[in-house]
Amino acid sequence: LRHGRGNLDKAEKAFRKMVDWRKDTLLADAFDFPEDKLVRRAYKKGYFNTDREGRPLYIEMIGNVDIDALEKATTLPRLIQ
Repeated sequence: LRHGRGNLDKAEKAFRKMVDWRKDTLLADAFDFPEDKLVRRAYKKGYFNTDREGRPLYIEMIGNVDIDALEKATTLPRLIQ
């Protein structure tokens, strides 16, 4: 609604235009990652709360990575992509 400055029709039109653009440029496929659940179980990371100044805290639990499960879930190039 911010894009349309409160006008629902303008906001919807802009949103649909963005979705069509993503389909045309194949960006929608770039975000398709079916292994996501398996990778998240093997490699715990994410945003957790905020610091004193309100910035998000990003934590990676590198010592707890289950390498065997990660290798079974996906390939290295796919993970980096």
